[in-house]
Amino acid sequence: MLFKINKKNYADVLYLVVFALNIISLIYMAMTILNNGLLGERYRNMYFAIMIFLEIIFLVSIRWKIPKIISMFFMVVIIISHLVIAKYLNDSLKSLEIMNRKSESAISVKDKDSGGSYNIYLSGIDTEGNISNVSRSDVNLILNINANKKSAVIVSIPRDSYVRISGGGKNEYDKLTHSGIYGIDSSISTVENIIDQEIDYYFRVNFSSFVKLIDLIGGIDVYNKEDFTSRHGKYHFSKGIVHLDGKKALGFARERYSLSNGDLDRGRNHEIIVEAVLKKLVSLKSIGDYGKILKVMEDSIQTNMPKDKMIELFNYQLNHDGDWKFELLDIKGAGKSGLKSFAMPDSKLFMYVLDESSLKAVQNRLKENYSNAGINQN
Repeated sequence: MLFKINKKNYADVLYLVVFALNIISLIYMAMTILNNGLLGERYRNMYFAIMIFLEIIFLVSIRWKIPKIISMFFMVVIIISHLVIAKYLNDSLKSLEIMNRKSESAISVKDKDSGGSYNIYLSGIDTEGNISNVSRSDVNLILNINANKKSAVIVSIPRDSYVRISGGGKNEYDKLTHSGIYGIDSSISTVENIIDQEIDYYFRVNFSSFVKLIDLIGGIDVYNKEDFTSRHGKYHFSKGIVHLDGKKALGFARERYSLSNGDLDRGRNHEIIVEAVLKKLVSLKSIGDYGKILKVMEDSIQTNMPKDKMIELFNYQLNHDGDWKFELLDIKGAGKSGLKSFAMPDSKLFMYVLDESSLKAVQNRLKENYSNAGINQN
C-alpha cells in the first residue's frame, strides 16, 4: 500500500479524507470537461497532462515519506485548483445554457447540418434596453461563413431597400427596415428572398447589447475612410485607423448624414465593424473567454443558435489555427422618391431600388463561399 491509516489517529483520517476529495475532484473535473466538450483538444490535453503530473508528484512524495502535513497541503492546493477551474468552466456553461434557453424560446428558423457553412442574419434594432422590444430593423447584415475555408463574406443590405416584405407585410413592397415591426420571422423570410438562400441562424441586437459587446472585447480598431463628426455622441473620427470603445462604435455605426454616400457608407461602416469584432472573437483562446462574452450578453441578445452549436463552433476555432479571410460586399442600386409603403399607406417615401445585376452577383458570391466543393472535410 502507498500509506497506512491508523484509525485512532485523527491526522491519518483527515489525510485519507483529503486524499479522497482530491481523487473525487479530479474525476469531476475530467467528466465536466469531456462531457461538455470544453477547452478544445489542445487545452484539454494540456490540462490533463498538468493534473497527471501533479498527481504523480503527490504519489512519489508519499513514497519519499514526506510528512503528511506537507502532502495534505499539496493535495489541498490541487483540490483548490480543481475548484477554481470548475467554477470558471461552470460559469461558461451557465451562460451558454441561458443563451440556449433564450434560443429555445425564440423563433426557430432551420435545424439542419450545413456542413461547416452558415448563413447568419444580424438584425440591429433602433432601441435600447430590452431586446424583446418590437422595432424597425435598421441594420441588416448577412454573415456568410465557411469554416472549412476559413472564409467569411459580409453583406450589408441597405435599410431603405425597396423589397417585398414577408409575413405581416403581406408580400407587398416596402422598406426593408419595416420588416422588423412584424417580428424577426418576417425579417428573416424577407432577407432569404433577397439573397436567394436560407438563413441558418440569426442574432438580434440593439444599441445596449452592441455597446456592451464592443466594451467587453476591449474595443476595436477600424479604418475610417473619411473625416466626420457623428450626430450621436458628437464624436470626431479622423481619417485612418481609429480605436472605438462601445459608445464611440455606436456613434460611428449610426452616422449617415455626415458621410459622402449617406446610408450606403453607413452600411459599409457596419461591415467593417462586424469584421473587426469577428477578428477579435476568432483570436480568443479558450471556451471561458467566449463564456464571459455570452454571460454579459445574456440579457441583451436574441438568437436561435443552440448551445451545442455555439460550443461546436467555439471548439472548432480553438482547435484549428490559421488566418480567416474577410470579404465585404455591397448591393448597388439607386434611390427613388414617391414610392408606396405598405406600413405607411398614406405616404410616398424615398427608397433604395436594388440593381438586379449587382444583387445577382452578390447572390452568386454567397452561394460560392457557402459551398464546400473542393474542400477536404477531414
